[in-house]
Amino acid sequence: PSVVPEMSETVLTVTGANFDRGEPSLLKCRIGEEIVQATWITDSIVTCVVPPSLQSNHYTIYLTTNGRDFFTGISSLPSIFVRSRFELQGIVPVHGPSTGGTLITVEGVGFSPDLSMVCIFGDANSMERKITSATYVSAEYMTCSSPTQRVFDRNP
Repeated sequence: PSVVPEMSETVLTVTGANFDRGEPSLLKCRIGEEIVQATWITDSIVTCVVPPSLQSNHYTIYLTTNGRDFFTGISSLPSIFVRSRFELQGIVPVHGPSTGGTLITVEGVGFSPDLSMVCIFGDANSMERKITSATYVSAEYMTCSSPTQRVFDRNP
């Protein structure tokens, strides 16, 4: 991924050519000033984990196969953007008509216009759940429209 949340420890896949398998303990990624162990997958794929200590920012990814010389000799090095984590704090309103179309305001912290956010209605483990796209309003608010919901008769 090119965008990862803070403290996520996301696994990154670095692609290239002629990655030397060599000594596994010497294969490392440098992301910002953090150096992490890398894993050789193939001659063209290496993975590494984003360290949880990285703050929200853009970072270039460097690779070494000898433990000390980080490769910087290409014009387009891979990079990632570590974004702030977001937190949900509430929704308004919490009820609406089954016909849908109610504008829902989601309150929280850390929303970003570069995220593809959605609202999920219904039980997350159910086949009855519905997903609608969310609209970024600010770092604290986003909105979405409620979908039509099937009404179940609880008194057969």
